[in-house]
Amino acid sequence: MFWQAEMQVENTAQSGVRSSTSPKAFAPAGAAGFAGAAPASPAIPGSPPPHAEIQPAPSPEQAVEAIGKPTPQQIARSHELLESLPETLREAAREPYGARGVIYALLLDADFASCQRQFEQLAAEADPAVYRSTIQLHKLTEALPRESRLPLVDICLGPLKDLSPDQYERFRDNIHALAAADNRLSLFEWTLQKVVSHVLDPHFGRKRKRKTSGRPSPEDVSTVLSALAHAGSRDQDLIQSAFERGVEATGLPPLELQPWDRTIFSRLNHSLDALGRLPGKSKAKLIRGLAETASADGTITSREINLLRAIATTLDCPMPLIA
Repeated sequence: MFWQAEMQVENTAQSGVRSSTSPKAFAPAGAAGFAGAAPASPAIPGSPPPHAEIQPAPSPEQAVEAIGKPTPQQIARSHELLESLPETLREAAREPYGARGVIYALLLDADFASCQRQFEQLAAEADPAVYRSTIQLHKLTEALPRESRLPLVDICLGPLKDLSPDQYERFRDNIHALAAADNRLSLFEWTLQKVVSHVLDPHFGRKRKRKTSGRPSPEDVSTVLSALAHAGSRDQDLIQSAFERGVEATGLPPLELQPWDRTIFSRLNHSLDALGRLPGKSKAKLIRGLAETASADGTITSREINLLRAIATTLDCPMPLIA
């Protein structure tokens, strides 16, 4: 049964120790890592949009095999995607000032009033040079396709490790403030914050806060599978079917589909904290269930890919770009 495996001492997700069941598959997240604290603003997600970039769905077997072991094709796809980014953005992302500007620019809202509040926040709290960089990069990030945004964030993470502790605290506060500017949290805003916090918080001495105690429950699995099912469709029948397919792949008894509502991100944070304690074999079953959910309708959207990568890397099972 999914939950009956012996839990690791100081579990894999907290210690960064690889599971003995698979020497390669559960390496700690690197530049594509994700996780972090819940945002201070009310978690009011935007509903999944009807228009998203569609890609052929990988098989669940391919998704599970991809954990920690990118294929040459996936590596080539990553390079191709990154090379397609505007040179100005690539160059900015590779140094600490520009990297902060890129992250801030990615968080700027399309709504004029919200965007003005965000610029006021940056004018008051950001380094002046970073503020100017954000203004210059804004139009370029606005034009980026969705599938290019997280890879661009990945490029920024290495240079951001060169910030001083005080610079990082200011940067961290600013990204939370930018995400909260419109009093709602989008899937991308949540994911970006997870990326930054998971990779950079430990580097700057911040301990990852675990809000739950004890072993994870089937309800935690229901939370992450439900979120992924909702991210892939607005059709309730398709959502239910994708969710049930994912549950079946985990080996759990039938679970109840949870709603996509204003509490979704706080529930995801809670459940991912708990699921991070799973041993390697159980994590692999969970990833299999997630892959089944995402590929249930034969296509996979950029939202599904981003959320799947976010969940997997939060569990310290980083996945490469899925071509």
